[in-house]
Amino acid sequence: MILIKPIPDRNETFQSYLIRTARFNHYPFEHWSRYISQQSVPYRSRSLTDRRQLFKFIHQRTGMPDVLELFDQWMFFSDAKHYFDYKAIKVCPACFVSNKNKLFAEWSVRFNVVCSEHECLLVDTCPNCGDLITERTIHALKCSKCELPIKDFRSNVVKIDYFSKKIHKLFGKGLINNRDMLINELSWQHLHLEALSSLVYQEGSRLWRSKQNYSIEQKYAYQKAVGQLLESTELLNEALCKLVSSQIVHGNLVLGKIFSRLNRYLKDNRCPTLIANVKALIKEFEFEENQTVGLVWLSNLYGIEPQELKKFIYQEFESVLFKNRGVLAINAYEVISAYFNQKNNSSVLY
Repeated sequence: MILIKPIPDRNETFQSYLIRTARFNHYPFEHWSRYISQQSVPYRSRSLTDRRQLFKFIHQRTGMPDVLELFDQWMFFSDAKHYFDYKAIKVCPACFVSNKNKLFAEWSVRFNVVCSEHECLLVDTCPNCGDLITERTIHALKCSKCELPIKDFRSNVVKIDYFSKKIHKLFGKGLINNRDMLINELSWQHLHLEALSSLVYQEGSRLWRSKQNYSIEQKYAYQKAVGQLLESTELLNEALCKLVSSQIVHGNLVLGKIFSRLNRYLKDNRCPTLIANVKALIKEFEFEENQTVGLVWLSNLYGIEPQELKKFIYQEFESVLFKNRGVLAINAYEVISAYFNQKNNSSVLY
């Protein structure tokens, strides 16, 4: 039975509201989850249908219409789970306490690791014993293991990273309940974090490690590095040049193979910054005499039909062909420039 019915906060998650309702009605957490499961649907169900039924049940029992507007990351588990945290809960301790122990919706996004208001890292573990922050932690308002109160949790002060800033603005614009727009934006962020990982995780980098089981601090360092590449053409160009140079040292002289981990992103029109910078590298990099570029790879980068480019090279630049499958890297920009000049569409080069 729900006697005390807290008022929902549009910025909190449905999970947050459920936990607050349990606490206000003096339910032990396990009793609360059992009560919901018996009266409605399994509390931890990942089914979209069950989650909707759970919303309806809580709405009926509390009489609070705003419940139906709350954000629930479990609604995305079937088709977009890569964009949200499920293993542990992230919080800004200062925001959590000052907002009456509520979990903000934007904290549930995996790429959000910094509180924009307090400019500190979010935390997902107890700073005293390292135990994960879970629903039990939030319900009890203290660490489940060492019982340190959440109000005493401390976090490192940092400058907000590119991705955390975008997520804060996204939720601030009220797109929290626009499922398609939210997924599209988070998909774009996930794409770029993946695409640029080969530039951030180059050999010798302090971030050269397995990406599994990252701490918040490691996620922040990684996202900060990727964000800097997206915000600075100069840094991105330096990273691309470093990648090419390091591969030359290891004897890899074919540009398509050098960019093997980037190639699928170079075909994706959602990555215009990366594509533009690789084109700039083709133009400006001082290639070795024996480096080559495959015709298919070059065609894909510039959006040209491979056979059409091959025919053009046979007619105009046969001397730079390499085994009929590629051209010397030092001639690649000259060939592409001549092709587009002939087509009177040189703007495609940039």
